[in-house]
Parts: sequence; C-alpha cells; structure tokens
Amino acid sequence: MKLCFALVFFLFSGLAQAETFSIPNVRVSATGDSSASAREKALEEGHEIAFQKLLNQYFPEVKASSPSHEAIVDMVTNFSIDREKTTSKSYTASLTFQFDVTQVRAWALGSTLPEEGGHPLLPSLKGNELKVNVSFASLSEWHRIKKELDNTSGVLKVTLLSLSPKMASLNVTYADDLSKLQKLLKNQGWLLISQNEGWSLTRANLGSS
Repeated sequence: MKLCFALVFFLFSGLAQAETFSIPNVRVSATGDSSASAREKALEEGHEIAFQKLLNQYFPEVKASSPSHEAIVDMVTNFSIDREKTTSKSYTASLTFQFDVTQVRAWALGSTLPEEGGHPLLPSLKGNELKVNVSFASLSEWHRIKKELDNTSGVLKVTLLSLSPKMASLNVTYADDLSKLQKLLKNQGWLLISQNEGWSLTRANLGSS
C-alpha cells in the first residue's frame, strides 16, 4: 500500500512539474535566400509571437517589455508544426507552443517590480526603511498593490527582496515618521501592522468602525 501511494505521489509530482501553457494557432511567415533560411527565421519569430499571445491570454495586466529571445526559448518546453507550406524562398506555418508554467509565472511576477523598485526618478533621496510582507491572491492583485505603493505619498522607494506566487517581501523607504506612513496607507485602505515575524501590509476592513 505504501508503495502504491508512493507511485501515485511520484506520478502527480511529475505532472505538476510538466505543467505547461499551450498556445496553438501561432501563424508565421518568412522569406529568405532559401527555404531552409526562411523556415529558420519563421520559427525564431514564432517563439516571440507565441509568447505575446500567452501574455495577452493569461497575463493581460503585464505591460513590461518582453524578455530576450534566449529567455523565451528557455521557457518553451516543446513546439509542434501543425501545418506548413514551403517554397524555394518562403515558409508559412501554423505552430503550437508549450511554455513552462513555473518559468513564465516567475517572469510575469518579477517583471511588475524592478530589482531597485519604487520611484526611479528619486534614487538619491534618503529616508527610513521598513521590511514589509504583503500577501496577494492573484497576479492582478499584486499589480494593483505594486501600483498603489508606487503612488503612495511619502514612499520614496520600494525594493523587492523576495517573491512567491502568494507573497512578496519588500523593503519600503519612506519619508517622515512611521506613524505618518501608517496614516497615509490607511487612507488608501491599507493597515501596516507589526507582527512577530515583522511588518505586514493588509487590507483594512472597511466594515469595521
């Protein structure tokens, strides 16, 4: 029985690791000095076209520039040629791409807040620093949180320390004193609370007095 459970766990673990985003109907067309060069060019462009389709379908909130071609290629686990047409100097095809879910999600989450974060026009301003943990349920919610922090008066810079699918650890550089920062955040519907493991940022309960 233990062996059976172990085998089931192994199989499901393998499926989880192999989880992919499937992007079908990626249409490419290119010309070149030969059919081979046209095909190579079309397939190269296909990776980037597929990645843009993926973002539009699964991560419409992401407005960052696409990663490098090499980074996109690394995210692709497989692709297939569904239909193709070749001439002596041209190549046209319809492709299906498979992207690694973990890698794509990591890029999408990380792209919403640069390593130096916050306000790039205010890098030399000095202030107080506070390490804050903030939880979120989805990528779109993380985008809203990031935008609200960026636009909070008194916040000079937000530096991303670590990021997981459900939580971000931030270093917040702020002007004035801590009580004023708490008041500014509360006005935006946030509570900055000191807990055993540090500071956390949570949504205020609008129904409470």
